[in-house]
This record gives sequence, structure tokens and C-alpha cells, in this order.
Amino acid sequence: KSVMNLKSKNQGKNPDGLLKIRDEIDSLNRKLIKIVAKRTALIPLVADYKIKNNLPRVDLEREKSIIEKCRRMAIEQEVNPDLIENIVKLLIEDAHRIELKKMGK
Repeated sequence: KSVMNLKSKNQGKNPDGLLKIRDEIDSLNRKLIKIVAKRTALIPLVADYKIKNNLPRVDLEREKSIIEKCRRMAIEQEVNPDLIENIVKLLIEDAHRIELKKMGK
């Protein structure tokens, strides 16, 4: 269901404060998607660099480092580090998909 449908359907049931909070969550979701899109747009550039410099497509040490760093940042921000690890692993998995398409092997 769209947010607009929720607003009109539940207008009488939700106080204005809840609607404002949901609007803020929706705004953050839009920003999150834009950030993921920017990150995703960089992956073909990484693949090109790896091709030109004869580097392997997968760098497990780099991936491990990214996950550990993001877990630490999550803890600092009082965010569930397991949640962040799962999100980062999905981003890495998608990067693999893009690089595989561009690089093969």
C-alpha cells in the first residue's frame, strides 16, 4: 500500500504526530535509495579499474574489512550491527552481480 492510501484510509485513526513521523521515515527511505543508487553507480568504475589493473573481481579481505567497519559504526550509532551487516552483505552481493556482468569470471 502506498503512504497516500495509508494516510487517507487511516486519517481518523492516526494522530498528526504519527503521520509526521511516518513522513520523516518516508523521506529517509527516499534518501537511502538515492545513496544506494549513487553507491551502485560506482561499481562499474571499480570493475573497470580491476580490469585495467588485472585485479581479481572478488577481494574477500576488503569485504571483511567493510563489514567490520560498518558493524563498528553501527554500534557507535546505537544501531543493530547485525542489521547493518546484513544490509552491507546485500550491497556487496549486488556489487558482485554488477562486476560479474561487466568482468565475467
